[in-house]
Amino acid sequence: MSERNKAVVRKFIEAIGRGDAETVASLITDDYQAIATGTSLVSGTRGYKEIVELTPLFKQVTKGGFTFDF
Repeated sequence: MSERNKAVVRKFIEAIGRGDAETVASLITDDYQAIATGTSLVSGTRGYKEIVELTPLFKQVTKGGFTFDF
């Protein structure tokens, strides 16, 4: 993966963690799909619209959003 692609992925993950739907929407395409494997309530496939709509909830269900370490 190129450094440019890695930077985009990091920006996306950081935006998810902040609940920043506007940035998430700018980084993914209309045909984007997120797949959560398993059998829990969050398992399944979600498209562009669902991901953008759900992004603000990540910050609301935690004290300060999510942070990710690579």
